[in-house]
Amino acid sequence: MLLLESNISIARFLWEGNRKSGNEYPVTGFLPVFFVDWPWPSAVVWGCFNSLKGPGAGVLARKKSLHLTDAELRLMEVLWEKGAATVSEVIEGLPGNVALAYSTVITTLRILENKGYVKHAKDGKAFVYQAIVGREEARHSAVTHLVRRFFEGSPERLMLSLMEEKKVDRKELARLRKLIGKEDDS
Repeated sequence: MLLLESNISIARFLWEGNRKSGNEYPVTGFLPVFFVDWPWPSAVVWGCFNSLKGPGAGVLARKKSLHLTDAELRLMEVLWEKGAATVSEVIEGLPGNVALAYSTVITTLRILENKGYVKHAKDGKAFVYQAIVGREEARHSAVTHLVRRFFEGSPERLMLSLMEEKKVDRKELARLRKLIGKEDDS
């Protein structure tokens, strides 16, 4: 029992020392977790000591997002183009400069399914994936998120930012003026 308690103390010492030093990186290593008397006297059972599993766990973990990542958007573009596709067809539909492994694509499609962007149906041995969120709906969600997060919920601030950066060409500006004019008339 003394050995077990001392090992727990070592683990606590490492954990507390890491936190007190202000180090945000995890302390990871193998420590003896407990000792057993069978099959050999005082055999050490080793385990992993990882600060990501201790108090304050998840500090380094990325927050799950319902918004599309760049990788997810690439796969959604293929599904929006094709309508429905197997994993192999999605891979074939990717731009030539993007080479992804089969396992990466299927994992990303499962993530998209968990987020509610796609669904799948079994067709023989293959799963066929289909987008259930349209391109415009995804675009609207992304812009709404952008406006809320970076522009204090103000579409006007977004537009001003685009205008100041000269990201709007003359044709687009004319179209925007026309749309604004329609809004003022109604």
